[in-house]
Amino acid sequence: MAMCRKETRSLTTKYARYEQSMSSSHYYGNVSQQFCRIPELNPWDPSISTYIKQTKSACPDAPPLMSVDDQGFLQFNETSARHFGIKAADLHCTYAIVQRNGDNDVTFEEKERIELPFFVPGRVFRVQCKNKTEIVVYDFVHMNVEYSEPLTDEIVAPEDNQTYSFFFVGIDSASRSHVLRNLPLTYAYLRDELHMHDFKGFMKVGINTFPNLCPLLTGKSESEFPFYLILMKLDSMPLLWKEKEFKRYMTLYVEDRPEISLFNFHKRGFVDPPTSYYFRPVSLTMAKFTPVIVSQLPEVNSECYGNLHQYNIVLDFYRRFLEKFRSKLRFAFFWNNQMSHESYTSLGQGDRPLLQLFKSMKERGHLKNAIMIVFSDHGYRLGGLSTTYVGRLENNLPFLSVYVPESLKKRFSWIQTNLDQNSEKLVTVYDIHKTISDISKNKFENQTDGNVYSQRTARNLLLPVPKKRTCVDAGVPDNFCTCQESIQINPSHFKITSLGNQVVDNINSLLQKFSKYCRILQLSQVTDARVIYKSKEQDLLEKFNVFIFGAEEDDTGRYTLTVETVPGLGLFEAVIVHDEIRESSQKMKNSFSLIGNPTRINRYGNQSRCIDDKFLKQYCYCND
Repeated sequence: MAMCRKETRSLTTKYARYEQSMSSSHYYGNVSQQFCRIPELNPWDPSISTYIKQTKSACPDAPPLMSVDDQGFLQFNETSARHFGIKAADLHCTYAIVQRNGDNDVTFEEKERIELPFFVPGRVFRVQCKNKTEIVVYDFVHMNVEYSEPLTDEIVAPEDNQTYSFFFVGIDSASRSHVLRNLPLTYAYLRDELHMHDFKGFMKVGINTFPNLCPLLTGKSESEFPFYLILMKLDSMPLLWKEKEFKRYMTLYVEDRPEISLFNFHKRGFVDPPTSYYFRPVSLTMAKFTPVIVSQLPEVNSECYGNLHQYNIVLDFYRRFLEKFRSKLRFAFFWNNQMSHESYTSLGQGDRPLLQLFKSMKERGHLKNAIMIVFSDHGYRLGGLSTTYVGRLENNLPFLSVYVPESLKKRFSWIQTNLDQNSEKLVTVYDIHKTISDISKNKFENQTDGNVYSQRTARNLLLPVPKKRTCVDAGVPDNFCTCQESIQINPSHFKITSLGNQVVDNINSLLQKFSKYCRILQLSQVTDARVIYKSKEQDLLEKFNVFIFGAEEDDTGRYTLTVETVPGLGLFEAVIVHDEIRESSQKMKNSFSLIGNPTRINRYGNQSRCIDDKFLKQYCYCND
């Protein structure tokens, strides 16, 4: 073991109740045959009970005055009009079609008079209505997915049981445990009605959204695009839907929250729309002005657009796209930030809307010849639950559920068995990319590769994943690898304090180029410390050293520390390897090395306002 028993007792503190009971029964799969032990987390662990709650939506409870029906016609809602005390005959209305102006702005065409119902010839448009006294009583953004832009809706091939559509439904910052707690209706439907496969060993490969979605969409890590992502537009990025196999597909990319969106936050976006249908112009337009229904509604925020939930708007766009091209080949990618990015307690608001989406997809036959991936990028990262041990484990284990149509399972009977077994093994976004790419190329052969490699190896989820797969093979950096049992140790022990100072020294060295702007940080305390035991092979070496040099104990091992720094009370998680190397029977040499970089786990607000570096901002506490 990493530490002899006597030293372990001197450092070890009392386990939490859930940790005390950890044994092979608290890991998924056959532990004896797996290198990576996937922890079976308790979603209702007592240590996180104070964070488990839900909040209600703050959107105004007002009915829509106008809406676009499934045929694309803008309709006036007479029932709502009576609610607001207005008459259609008293209004004169105009529409202005919205044009995309690059990836960060939109413009409005000239206003045109309108008599409802009316099919507006544009994908996104603004509707304004005035009463007889020229007071604006309606000002709202609408979208018409039914409108076909010139040269956009080219001939699309039909689906069949040999060629499949691909649907992605992604939710930011949702660990598997977080989904079980907050989306119980949706989860039950995915499991019991759609018979989707719940991948309990799905592990994140990066700190936040882009490093986790980049491998899914390109098969490559973010680090393989060093300056490309900062200096260039992303049109030439090798995104999955651009592969030649998808030229016959109608494509869709839907994402809310334009200010933090995947391809635009600290990036330069696209010159041309990346997909046939692109939601960003809608979200940019909604941010342009405050909507009005009789009187001005609250300002647009991350949760609400007027009287509408933001997530309902994007789900409706997604649903309408699927319906318009029903039975055609579709590649539809939906990524939602609003449900859970800003608030740990808001995810539950999306349970019924998501449930209705999946019910509609099944009932309307969209899943008959389609692969569907429901997933997240990571768990909740900053503040609250993420400052607990269980929360940090959840952060590394996002949600993944995979739907494969019965038509495909009937063609290849081994798929069901492989999916069942793989659902309890270590998998990552690299494997999702490999799976989708192989299916699109019609590559179906039950080849077994039981080898585990010393470099990243993408695996098809429909084929057997090696039981002894490692984080290196899966592409998971060491500091995010959640495969080994750890033991809680006394965070105030002087040896742990020494390790904590090593972590803070590392942070200060990272900030060296901004030393004029950022304060030098100091260790306030180590709030949590854990050690991972060494492998059996290392134990043999330890026994050999004991035989040669005597039974002196050492603290060699891999430590996970949570350190608090001042000023600013920043909380950082770090993985540090401490080696005590015996140079002789009388002399020991200490060696310290950090695995990866420390990760901020609480919010820092405007503490780092003096620098713009997106990576170093998490460490900086400004001088001013």
